[in-house]
Amino acid sequence: MKSVQAFVTNNTLPKEFEDFIQYLEMDYAFPVEDLIYNDGQPKEWTSPKWCREGDIVFFMFASRARQNLSRVRSQYRKTYKELY
Repeated sequence: MKSVQAFVTNNTLPKEFEDFIQYLEMDYAFPVEDLIYNDGQPKEWTSPKWCREGDIVFFMFASRARQNLSRVRSQYRKTYKELY
């Protein structure tokens, strides 16, 4: 039987301009609780079929997240150019 002690799962940053604005309104904070809970209820995640309760999960951001963030940041600068 296979078992793991830890595994990695992927996460992403805002892809759309409106989501980026919400991200800014949170003072650039990423609430870790949002990875675990949705409206107070635990979220479900895809995980290796051999993982067990108590295993460690590492959340990472995809390399594409940087591209998405650059794109929406450019949109933000165009929309609010008086700030720059």
